[in-house]
Amino acid sequence: TQEAVSHLEEFKLREVEKERAELRVMKENSTAQLAHLHRSRLMACRSQTETKETMMRNEKEMEALEEKLEKMTAEKQRQWDQELQSWRSTIHLAASQVGDSLTPPPTQVGRHMDGGGHG
Repeated sequence: TQEAVSHLEEFKLREVEKERAELRVMKENSTAQLAHLHRSRLMACRSQTETKETMMRNEKEMEALEEKLEKMTAEKQRQWDQELQSWRSTIHLAASQVGDSLTPPPTQVGRHMDGGGHG
């Protein structure tokens, strides 16, 4: 049963790692899209003042996005930690119940199973 428990834990860890990779890609794409928008805005500027204002606006937007992504990542990490803990508890409980059912009950010394006495 220990091998099965380890296998199930590895399965859940792979699932979480896949979600982490998807989140990482989403964060990279979000940042890249905003950076592209920022470059477009800067190229459209016609004066130094407009460029400076646009750069400040872009910086604030990027900071806001990074903060949002950090919060989302922390929230997802808490969720994954809870899922893993719950998963482990469940499979360990199931494994202990399976282990108990595989263990024969203790024999009672001094009693005969045939129900008969001697005589």
